[in-house]
Amino acid sequence: MVNDLTVLVCTRNGARTIAEAVTACVVDLAASNSPVAEVLVVDNGSTDDTRAIVERIQATSDVEIVMRSAPKPGKIHAFITGVRAARSDIVCIVDDDNVVGPGYFRKLQAFFAAYPDVGVIGGDNMLDPRVAAPPWFEWAKHFMACGRPA
Repeated sequence: MVNDLTVLVCTRNGARTIAEAVTACVVDLAASNSPVAEVLVVDNGSTDDTRAIVERIQATSDVEIVMRSAPKPGKIHAFITGVRAARSDIVCIVDDDNVVGPGYFRKLQAFFAAYPDVGVIGGDNMLDPRVAAPPWFEWAKHFMACGRPA
C-alpha cells in the first residue's frame, strides 16, 4: 500500500490565507496516520508575512513542515522546486488559499493504493460554504477549478 505523501503548497504573498490552508493540511495529515507525511511550502518571493506565519505553524506541528524558496519568480518555478524537493511518491498540490476537508488525504492515499498505475487525479473542489457566492459564480466556477474534474 502506498502510504507516503507530500503536500505541496506554492505561495507568493499568501499571508491572508496560508495559515488556514496549511493548518487544515496538518490536521488532516495527522489524522491519516501516514508514516511519511510532509507539508512542503515553496515560497516564491513573498514580501509579506507568509514565511513567518508558516514558521509559527511549523513550531507547533506534529507533521513535518518544510519551507523552500523558489529560485525564480513564477508559479511553475515554485512547482518544479517543490516536486524536486518532495520526499514522497505521492505529491498533492494544495493552493495557498484552499482548505482540504476531513479525510481528504486518507481517501487520496487509498485511491493510489487501489490504483497504483494511475499517475494524476483531480479533486472535487467546492466553494467554502461560509462564503456567499457572487451571482456569476455558478457560470464561471469551472474556470476556478471548482467542481468535479472532467
